[in-house]
Amino acid sequence: MRRFLQHTLSFALLTLLIAGPAVAQVTDEVSSYTKVRRVKSAELKDIDIKKYPGNDAALMAEFESDPESSESTWALSFYGFTAEPTSMSSAQEIIIVVDGSPVQPLRIESKSRSIDGDIIEIKKAFFSRPIFQRLASAEAMKVTIGAAVFEVPKRAREDMQTILDKIPAKDGRRTASTDGSNRR
Repeated sequence: MRRFLQHTLSFALLTLLIAGPAVAQVTDEVSSYTKVRRVKSAELKDIDIKKYPGNDAALMAEFESDPESSESTWALSFYGFTAEPTSMSSAQEIIIVVDGSPVQPLRIESKSRSIDGDIIEIKKAFFSRPIFQRLASAEAMKVTIGAAVFEVPKRAREDMQTILDKIPAKDGRRTASTDGSNRR
């Protein structure tokens, strides 16, 4: 499984480096084992680095729905690519400013991976659907993770709107991050 993840992330990095302008493309898959539905960006979307000692940064949008628990999640994963760990790896919060107003994620998860001598720092932020929708339609979005500062242009957020368009607004499910149980 680990080798599969390494190859997948290596392929994603390669795709990011050779990809042209961002185009909204998402995958919509249902696990044959768990029946969990995932609608997510088909590839990483480049974001603008304002302050980050790494060499690249990207974004991936995702919706996940678990029919067993009737819960769903809306998330953005921020990727930093660097030779050495940065403050992004250890950051305990993500500060997001959308059209001049702060937006707080419901929760965040952190991961770091080492692939071929490079480090991939990953911060995944979870939101309610209305906040995810606000992020998707905003004119300007600035993200601070530790000392790293990124701007997320509209072109990098096109997948978010495509995901929202695929998921009915009233699907009768609770948002896992807002039910207070933190069971995910």
